Amino acid sequence: MIARRLSFGEKVRPREFAYVIAVAICTSTFSRSLGDYKEYVRRKNDALRPLRDRYSSIAAFQTTGPMCGTVDDRLAVVDKIVNGILREYEFLSSSSIGDLLSEERLAPDRSLGRKGSEMALIAAELFTEHRDQFEGPMGASSLDKTEKDIVLGYYDTAMGVASACVAQQAKTTCALAKEKEASVLELALVLPLLHVHDSKWSPQQVDALPRWMKTTRYLKTLEAFSLKVHRPLTAYHFHLKTQENEGKATWNT
Repeated sequence: MIARRLSFGEKVRPREFAYVIAVAICTSTFSRSLGDYKEYVRRKNDALRPLRDRYSSIAAFQTTGPMCGTVDDRLAVVDKIVNGILREYEFLSSSSIGDLLSEERLAPDRSLGRKGSEMALIAAELFTEHRDQFEGPMGASSLDKTEKDIVLGYYDTAMGVASACVAQQAKTTCALAKEKEASVLELALVLPLLHVHDSKWSPQQVDALPRWMKTTRYLKTLEAFSLKVHRPLTAYHFHLKTQENEGKATWNT
């Protein structure tokens, strides 16, 4: 009805206009929701395609040790983590949009994300559950340096795609569920933390995060989360980036 009035050039109240915008966002978001994970798989396969033949040939030799097996096991877990986080993001987005539309009785179908009866996905618990598997050794191997570089390149590429896909969806979710920003950001940091041990975290890892995650407010959230999961060096580098941001802001004023 509101859309019909708009099409005829009739005036609508600001609240009604906001409602129309929310419906449009809702339709766009949830038409893509079931495809988000498939899109992640597609991007991952595209990124790994140049490396897959050489990686597979290395993995085929059982005498080379368990390194490839460790990589495969970790990446299988990564797929499950990505799927779980995307489902959580969909639930948070649909809940926020549903609150806006509830008065009109047009709340979106929340079945596209996790069920309301399911436990919320908590970033600290998710990270702690998998930390030992990812921080452990990759496995003894008789691979030479070139072969190890191929295997690690394959692993790093897959982890990078997974982190990027989650971060992309996190940006949208933060915009739709502002009251849940901290939870969204913490979930977006789980894969980068699993990928790089605290002792190896550096300014390069911070720089690799999307620009939108590096505002002062968000950096403070990431610093606090890093401390929560006992990553002091990681927290320190987020703190340094925050100081850098604040220093630039002070200088520019």
